[in-house]
Amino acid sequence: YINNICNQLLSEGLMPHELPKIITNEINSQERCDIYNNDSGVYFITSRILIVDMLDNKINPANILGFLVPNAHKVTENTIEAFILRVFRESNSKGFIKGFTEEPEHLIIPNNKLEKCLKLLFLKKLYIYPRFHSAIHYTFTSKGNQPQVVEINIELSNAMKLIQNGILVAIKNCYYELKRSISG
Repeated sequence: YINNICNQLLSEGLMPHELPKIITNEINSQERCDIYNNDSGVYFITSRILIVDMLDNKINPANILGFLVPNAHKVTENTIEAFILRVFRESNSKGFIKGFTEEPEHLIIPNNKLEKCLKLLFLKKLYIYPRFHSAIHYTFTSKGNQPQVVEINIELSNAMKLIQNGILVAIKNCYYELKRSISG
């Protein structure tokens, strides 16, 4: 996934030295410390490595400009991401936090999930951009961002056709029953 992002950035004209730095467990503690102190920029880093380095003072949260949090709907009180953001916010009141989700329907689950998510991400405002929003539409339709669609058709076996017909009959009967209960 990260390599796809880097390839996309290269195709849009970013120079290789401007790409986000990928920090994994293959980089030892001292090398990570050197990267943090000498190389500014964007990092892709796992939550576990980041929180250990923050708690060991290898990276100063006050020097972090901000966080982009993917799958923000999964952040709960017990996640490492929530702890990272709390440590960050305690040392840095000006840094930004942006949360993204591909599954906003998870935020409307009972028990104030949306409110809890905003609180854990230290956010005051919520922006919901559907995929047809002009900025989103431009991103997906601009040169080089056209999605590739591959359609694969597989012929159904006889058993699959029987199952499909059974499902269609059940849906049809449910529809007629619903229609009858509404009009009756």
